[in-house]
Amino acid sequence: MKSIKLHISILRYFLFVGVVILLNSCFVVKEEVETDIAPAVVLSPKPTIDMSDVLVRSQKGDMIAFLPKGWFFVDLEDKISSDVFAVAVNPDYSLAAVFSVIKKNDELEQLVKKEGLIGLARYNLSKKQDKTGDAVKLSGKYTSVNMGTLSFCKFSYVATEIGVTSQSAVFISTMGEYYEFGLVPMNIRNTAIPGILDTDKIFNSILSTIQY
Repeated sequence: MKSIKLHISILRYFLFVGVVILLNSCFVVKEEVETDIAPAVVLSPKPTIDMSDVLVRSQKGDMIAFLPKGWFFVDLEDKISSDVFAVAVNPDYSLAAVFSVIKKNDELEQLVKKEGLIGLARYNLSKKQDKTGDAVKLSGKYTSVNMGTLSFCKFSYVATEIGVTSQSAVFISTMGEYYEFGLVPMNIRNTAIPGILDTDKIFNSILSTIQY
């Protein structure tokens, strides 16, 4: 009798183990890996707003862009970083287009070699965070953008204290120089900042005129 009870206990044990293994195998779910990279997009290489013939040119002449109609350059003298070579604003001073060169260093070179434009964008945002004491953070994800034969990496970031979102795109010229084009909302004359759809149209239209 004891032998029978022992066999029954062993049988129940193995049945229990078998059920546990079966349940575990049924409920194994592939873990989703979090990423800050969005799927690449293809945008029209033509602007969707009226553009002017006012030309933006880098100091080396290896990139150019055009401004929307009515926009004009402002001279901020020594109030901005030496990396910025052009700033333009719309007529009501609610948006600024900022064109900058991203200075190279060994850390950046290695990152770009490893991650391409995504690495350049990540580095660029980290420098903004360093300069502002982490007062800005990524909004959304980094997005590779193809326009015709040209490639960019686009990202948005929000100023956490005031809740204003800016957009940037980084790219590498044929001379191997690193550049950023940014569209930054402003509130100088207490005018309303354009909505996200209008801002996107302006950003993408300026981006479409960039040649490098």
